Amino acid sequence: MIGFLQPRERIDTREFNDFTLFDIFNKKGFIYLIMSINNDPISHKDITVTIDNKELNFIEKYEKNSKEPTLIFLYTYDKSEDVNVNIRYKNIERSFFAKHVSCEKKGFLALTTLFKDDYVYFSTYYDYYMKQGVDHFYMYYNGKVTKDICDKLNYPNVTLIEWDFRYWNCMKTYKYGHHAQMGQLSDAIYKYGKDNYDYMIFNDMDEYFHIENYTLNEYIKSNSRPTVFGFCNIWSKLPCNCLYCSSKCIPNEIPREFLVGSKKKYKNQSKNIYKLNDIQLIGIHQPYSFFNRKGSITNLDMYHYYSWNKTRTVNEKWKKIQLS
Repeated sequence: MIGFLQPRERIDTREFNDFTLFDIFNKKGFIYLIMSINNDPISHKDITVTIDNKELNFIEKYEKNSKEPTLIFLYTYDKSEDVNVNIRYKNIERSFFAKHVSCEKKGFLALTTLFKDDYVYFSTYYDYYMKQGVDHFYMYYNGKVTKDICDKLNYPNVTLIEWDFRYWNCMKTYKYGHHAQMGQLSDAIYKYGKDNYDYMIFNDMDEYFHIENYTLNEYIKSNSRPTVFGFCNIWSKLPCNCLYCSSKCIPNEIPREFLVGSKKKYKNQSKNIYKLNDIQLIGIHQPYSFFNRKGSITNLDMYHYYSWNKTRTVNEKWKKIQLS
């Protein structure tokens, strides 16, 4: 059955003017703060984190202060328990519930994505990646979860997370545009990924990784476990005559025969599978920083059914392919 995680705080309590606190949790001896960078990253010297009126020791930060920014602060806390945490930043003081997250190994390969209206074809996505050897799906819904969304994602090995944050920042107010997705990427890595799984897939529900003659799980295990498996974007569509395939054209399973355009260079709309304990921070399309880098394979194929989720104009010389 589906695991549904309802946030314990209203979304506006997580806004601290200079940053959004996306999530706070207790894992492996640390309290993690997953935060945004709206304009400039805050300093740990300007924020106080306490439990039972005792200030926690700041240990480390992970920062990406560039396009697609993200910020993570770590504080020492040696008790494996759910705990109430008080946060004070400038003249704002608020309390949050930090859930204890287990470091128990749960599987080899997990998958995560931030999604919205594309939940209607989750079954196609789920069936495909189950066959690719995915152990668990961490699905972040960018809004308020409804009964219909719960029903559509009611599959084994699925955790549904309500991620009700604005997707974009207003560029008249903020330095950076991307908001919700950057928090989701960091949250998935540190809360659900590291120590729990070896690798994690990061992509969208209209993107399908394919390696001929292998499942993804098999291919990763056959390649001495590099840090990054990069999948290059290939615009794809079903072999019908409509310019923009409507939802009725979305199949129950990905066909073996369809139309594709040219394969783009890596980093141009690419997506990835990462070795979790090697990676520190990532962007949407490529890695950013590492704890350890053991090589990359960045020429793999991703079939991107561009018209399922958005109305895009794609100029391609289409050719028909057939997968074995």
